[in-house]
Amino acid sequence: MVAHGGTSVAGSFIQTLTMVDVATGWTECLPLLTREGSLVVEAINRAQSLFPWQLRGVDFDNDSAFMNDVVVPWCREQKLEVTRSRAYKKNDQAFVEQKNGAVVRRLMGYGRFDGVETARMMGRLYAAARLYVNFFQPSFKLKEKRREGAKVIKRYHLPSTPYERALTHPKVTAAVKKRLRDQYRSLDPVALLAEIRATQEELGNRVDRRAGQARGLQPARTRLASCQRPRRRSRRRSARPRRSASRVPRTGELVGPIRPEFACRPSSTRILPRSKRGSQSSRS
Repeated sequence: MVAHGGTSVAGSFIQTLTMVDVATGWTECLPLLTREGSLVVEAINRAQSLFPWQLRGVDFDNDSAFMNDVVVPWCREQKLEVTRSRAYKKNDQAFVEQKNGAVVRRLMGYGRFDGVETARMMGRLYAAARLYVNFFQPSFKLKEKRREGAKVIKRYHLPSTPYERALTHPKVTAAVKKRLRDQYRSLDPVALLAEIRATQEELGNRVDRRAGQARGLQPARTRLASCQRPRRRSRRRSARPRRSASRVPRTGELVGPIRPEFACRPSSTRILPRSKRGSQSSRS
């Protein structure tokens, strides 16, 4: 569940329910008007028609929007196996958390979205994004992981799309694979990207308009001279002149006159020419 509350969680705002198939990476995102169990049930029921195959079970985190007396009994009535992550183990939902950042946040950002019309526009955006992500956007999938001392070594499969993984999965029926191939031939990634960008632009303009209206409803702060009291002059003590800091002399700079005992005296050492150095050393 991704919250689109912006910088404040006060009030009601739109939530995004993210569902990911672990085997293939197939991702479905559905907007919810608010955090409510009945809306979660409607979203899961809608996701059953979006996934190419039948759902066998759902794995939730410990959020109260999922683990309540509305969602869990409904899932059991639909013959869906219900499991949940362990307490204080955030990495149990790693597949969903990855898509929350790579798909939802990259599409919607971190702004605040609320209202029925905005939820409909988000539904249009997710409808185009699901086809592009599941059919044309490849991703890595972990093959193995082992630890050697303090070093963790990971190996990955070749990057592939969820559509390609579904075609090679042995549990997917031939009828589902044929339907996916037919749908893949009818899609245009350029048109999907254009629709995604157009919907994002429309959502951004809508948020800007609402922000401008909110600023316009605020009363302007006007200063009336007749209503203001004359300001009293504060009796501040006159600032004392700052003392000039003693300047630090630079390297090699003379601060004062040199005392005669420290003055440089001429050297009394004689430098012999090279021709006489050998004879002088042999004599010694």
